[in-house]
Amino acid sequence: MRFIRVARPSRPPRSGPFVAPAGLIMVVLGVPAVVLTLIHLTSELHRQEHTLLFAAVVVVGSLAFLAGLAFAYRGSTLGAVAVGVLAFGELALQLSSHFAAGPLALSGLAPTEGIWFSVVVFFLAATCLLTLAVAVVATTNACGRAQRTGSLPLVGVSVLGALLLLLHAVDDVGRSGFGGLSVEDGAFVAVATAAAWVLGALWTGGALRRGLMVVAVATLNVWWPIYALHLSPSGVSLARIQQKSGLVFALIAAGAGALALCAFVVAIVWLALVSLPDRARAALPPILRI
Repeated sequence: MRFIRVARPSRPPRSGPFVAPAGLIMVVLGVPAVVLTLIHLTSELHRQEHTLLFAAVVVVGSLAFLAGLAFAYRGSTLGAVAVGVLAFGELALQLSSHFAAGPLALSGLAPTEGIWFSVVVFFLAATCLLTLAVAVVATTNACGRAQRTGSLPLVGVSVLGALLLLLHAVDDVGRSGFGGLSVEDGAFVAVATAAAWVLGALWTGGALRRGLMVVAVATLNVWWPIYALHLSPSGVSLARIQQKSGLVFALIAAGAGALALCAFVVAIVWLALVSLPDRARAALPPILRI
């Protein structure tokens, strides 16, 4: 007896909100977050802030986080939930200790611990915040990706700009250069802005208008303060930053502002183009029919 297998039509891949699958984005963000967590734990143990029992809990939590990433990458809702919960826990721990007034505040530890302490804290908080945001999406759609790929250059610019923004904020901690904000408040604003910038750019793949609006707001909160603080006559000039922190940090400040301004202009122009009526968009030159 011969059995005939009927070929079923292949199901098209499910579309997602980001330019890459949420599970993949979580892995890209989550693995560095685990590494930064363990580095930060080492410095905490060196300062004798926690017991070995606390360190053991953090290590076990890190292993659970990695396991959750593996399951979330394969589309597991439970894995995405676990990643989100653990990312939220680490983020809350960092915000309550280093981004708030107290004995462990950034302004108190940074002068004695050095610049690498600030780098680890900033990037750990940013990766946890982004991982948490992506994990929320991954609970419903971890494997789908948006079909629109035209915004990939904007994603690249946003990732690079966010990295420069965080490094500029690290330098601001050493110089207390957040204007009227305290070091802790300014650091939190920088982390939240960097995360929003990247998240908005990723979002342009599936929700173009919404993602562009987030990018526009986030980048406005980057280039305008940099202009007001470092390019206006009453601010701290880039030459002064070079004198106090070195040429590299002066270039980082200029680069963060320039990339933010470019992304802001692109987001505003793109929003204007996609908001035009269909007939008006059809009359545009082909290069502007986005």
